[in-house]
Amino acid sequence: MAARSWTCLAWFASAGLLVAGFAYCQRLFGDSMGWQFPIQMGAGVALSVLSAEHAKRLLEPKRERGSVVMSSSVQCSRWKGRNLDILISLDVVCAQVELWSIIHDLPRFLTIDPFHDDVTLMRASPAVGVDLVLSHNAFGWRFLRFGRIVAWQEGSGYTFSDLSPRGPRAGFPHVFIVKLEPITESTDFTTRSRLTIRVRGRWTSRLAPVWLGRLWVWLVCREHARLLRQGL
Repeated sequence: MAARSWTCLAWFASAGLLVAGFAYCQRLFGDSMGWQFPIQMGAGVALSVLSAEHAKRLLEPKRERGSVVMSSSVQCSRWKGRNLDILISLDVVCAQVELWSIIHDLPRFLTIDPFHDDVTLMRASPAVGVDLVLSHNAFGWRFLRFGRIVAWQEGSGYTFSDLSPRGPRAGFPHVFIVKLEPITESTDFTTRSRLTIRVRGRWTSRLAPVWLGRLWVWLVCREHARLLRQGL
């Protein structure tokens, strides 16, 4: 309804079927269904998250396209223990200097992200050592994380950290390594560049197992790649 789309009817119908199904099971099995409540909660949360994600995609603003992403990939590598390393790669029909004019604007570019909804630089222009305030929005819950630009190569890329207010050893500490390079070989004689974003971090949560953390971060990176395909 918020997105003014008829697809809300499908979600209403799904919720109704879910409630009717659990009510029917309750009549069949009665009090022996002690396991029903956690399943109901899980199914309700899953349905809510999926419908909210669908609405979010419908409400995403249409950006003016200055370039075209030809291909993209999300690859996992160097997973050892609690360490994570994921590479997002996009081939873009755009000269490197033109693509740099987009990605060097950190407050805009870094918000093409599943969770970053606002990025504030603590100085007027980005450079090594400049602190960042990264406002996150996760399923309607807003919170702040803090980072710093740890490397800056004008025209070709930069690296910045994304850390919890509790310190560098808590709350999934990670860095983003953003890199640009030209693609010299092109069969259709178009000018292309490659944008890569490497996410390196450590899964610190003791509540969720490492395999679940890896799956979660991989899914977030896939969503990040999708948003980049739309936003570049």
